[in-house]
Amino acid sequence: MAEEAAGAVLDELIREGYLVLHDLEHVMPGNVDHVVSGPTGVFLVETKSNSFGRQHLGRTKRAAQLLARELAVPWVVPVICLHRRPDIQWTQERVTIVGIDRLADFIRAQKGRGADADRLASVAARG
Repeated sequence: MAEEAAGAVLDELIREGYLVLHDLEHVMPGNVDHVVSGPTGVFLVETKSNSFGRQHLGRTKRAAQLLARELAVPWVVPVICLHRRPDIQWTQERVTIVGIDRLADFIRAQKGRGADADRLASVAARG
C-alpha cells in the first residue's frame, strides 16, 4: 500500500516533465521501488510504511551509487519515503527521509539535472 501511494504521488510529476519508473529489479539485488528523473535531478526512492533501519540507509545509498554509474550521472539522490509519517523531512547519512506529503515538493525543490532519457529507458528495459 505504501509503495503504491508513493508511486501515485510520483506519477503526478510526469506532467511536469519528469520520467518516473517503478519496481526496477536489476539495479541491485531486490528491487528499487521508484526512480524519478527530471529538471531537478535523478532520485531513487525507497518506500517504507512507518520506519526504517540503518540497513535501509546503506542499501538505498548503494543503489543510488550503482544507478548513477549506470546512468552516467554524477549523483542520484537517495530518498526513503515514509508513508505513515507524512509531514517529516530530514537527512541522515546523506539519505533524505521524507514523508509522503512532502515527497513531490522535495523533488521539485532540488537543483540538479536529469538523466539522458534514452539511457534511462535502456536501464529500465534491462529489467
